[in-house]
Amino acid sequence: MNYAFYSILFLLVAAGSTLAQTGKVQDEQGQGIPSAVISVHAFQGMDTTYLTYTKSNAQGQFTIVLPAGSLKNVLIRVHAMSYAPTQLPAGQWVAPHTITLKSRPVQLGEVVITRPRPPVQIRGDTLEFNV
Repeated sequence: MNYAFYSILFLLVAAGSTLAQTGKVQDEQGQGIPSAVISVHAFQGMDTTYLTYTKSNAQGQFTIVLPAGSLKNVLIRVHAMSYAPTQLPAGQWVAPHTITLKSRPVQLGEVVITRPRPPVQIRGDTLEFNV
């Protein structure tokens, strides 16, 4: 009897010790941003501790699970390719969690692909070695 009681009590406490937050990452036109990274960091003074992270789905929606009571002194960072990263203190993160990222195109530099000469070439009946 005690075993069953304590098992149920443990499950209730364990289930109550997490907090799931859902939201959407979108661009300036309201379109969802897929594969945006949402990370949660706890800070105290100058120290920052990484808590957890998640990625948004194809529609820009995400669910992140936090330990209960961890929304004090928390910083939420959101970044995605071709968008300027943003960060929000937990006090500015109110339900529903809709985070809008501003577009920041990334211009990649020129890439030159060169092929090295093969070490051995066959020309007719002659072998050429490139050393």
